[in-house]
Amino acid sequence: MPVSAAALAAEIESGPLAEALAPLVAAGDDAGAAALLNRRADAFDPPAAWAVYRAAVPRGELLEVVAGLDAVPTIKAAEAESSVAWAALRMLENPASALDFTRAGTRQLVAALDLVSAGLGTALTALGSRPASRAEVLGGEGYAVTDTDVGTARNLGG
Repeated sequence: MPVSAAALAAEIESGPLAEALAPLVAAGDDAGAAALLNRRADAFDPPAAWAVYRAAVPRGELLEVVAGLDAVPTIKAAEAESSVAWAALRMLENPASALDFTRAGTRQLVAALDLVSAGLGTALTALGSRPASRAEVLGGEGYAVTDTDVGTARNLGG
């Protein structure tokens, strides 16, 4: 989702990277500022706590967690009594399935799996996000700013 120049200007001026961005902005180094805004949280030392929800967690990753916790027998046993267990089985049985953690309903359903199999929802929820750049925090998974975006925001900011 595109980020407005005003929102990017505010991020540059007062976001968590403002101090590091200031000399780049002052020097007119729009490419350097964009690179810093596009750097993922886990590339910093120490890593930053910024995260973004993943739009498509593949079934294979989900199955690895389920298998690692040996949760399938528990889910199958609970299928008749629990709509959450039923939904989990349908999702796991669909070879084309992927979970979109950007959707609140997906996150709620996955969290509820802890009621069916202890720790399953928590483990699956961990798959639903990943370290993000500041640009992604502003615009969502995969979003990146360009030097042109930074130049526009810099000119707007003053």
